[in-house]
Amino acid sequence: MIRLYITKAIVEFDNKYLLLEKIKDDISNNNKGKWEVPGGKIEENETPKQSILREMKEETGLNFEIIKELPLLDLKKENFESKCHVFLIKALSDEVILSKEHSNFVWVTSDQVKTMESVLFPDLLLDYLYQADTYFKQIC
Repeated sequence: MIRLYITKAIVEFDNKYLLLEKIKDDISNNNKGKWEVPGGKIEENETPKQSILREMKEETGLNFEIIKELPLLDLKKENFESKCHVFLIKALSDEVILSKEHSNFVWVTSDQVKTMESVLFPDLLLDYLYQADTYFKQIC
């Protein structure tokens, strides 16, 4: 059984969300070329917040602020289990500097995600994007 403790970021800028295209995946080769949100493994002696700060800097190069942490995601599949801390993040610009882990990026609306192919966990991602849409409408 593979067990992961990870962080993910729902990154918003100008009413759009950031998706990154994976070059490789340590868990499954089937995920190569798929779109995902920034994030990664929580390293030893690292808090979830420290992890997302590091991952955002490494994967996007963006300046940003953490708005809030969303409910913990507990995901279980056949030989895979993960606990994922999801953060809602406001980017201060849309100027992404990609890491070697990703080949491309795109800023999309939640409605555009519905029509995209090759998105990792599309239904789950849409649930989180709709939560983010609702939250940003309330604070603006």
